[in-house]
Amino acid sequence: MPLPEPTDRPALDIRFSRRPEHVARARRATRLTLTSWGVPDEAVEAAVLVVSELVTNAVRHARSTPGRDIGLRITRREDHRVRVEVADAGDGLPSPRTAFPDDESHRGLPLVAALAVRHGVGPRPHGIGKTVWADIDTSPTAPGADA
Repeated sequence: MPLPEPTDRPALDIRFSRRPEHVARARRATRLTLTSWGVPDEAVEAAVLVVSELVTNAVRHARSTPGRDIGLRITRREDHRVRVEVADAGDGLPSPRTAFPDDESHRGLPLVAALAVRHGVGPRPHGIGKTVWADIDTSPTAPGADA
């Protein structure tokens, strides 16, 4: 599924190197940004979890030359959604794997699919690699959202 065009709403746009400690940085930035936008708590937590999974996947699996950063962009959409985009210079596409009960991994993409209204992957807009994206419903009437 191709990457849909983003809107011109307020956005968080940061880049960081492929280091595991940057996953926590991405979560903090996401939480702060969405909270400042007045996004309901349940949707903030869903977005933080999606960011954590997508950035972790990029850190672990994006095989690219040294110096290539991971990009995190969060865009507020007009349809009561937040778009989370994680871009990396790796050429491998994400694919869900079966997680067995004792596995500590392989649950990220199914979790993203469960939390997102829509999700997909497309080419990185301005360079090599890909962008993995997910839309999170932020409307007050969304299932699980604060009323």
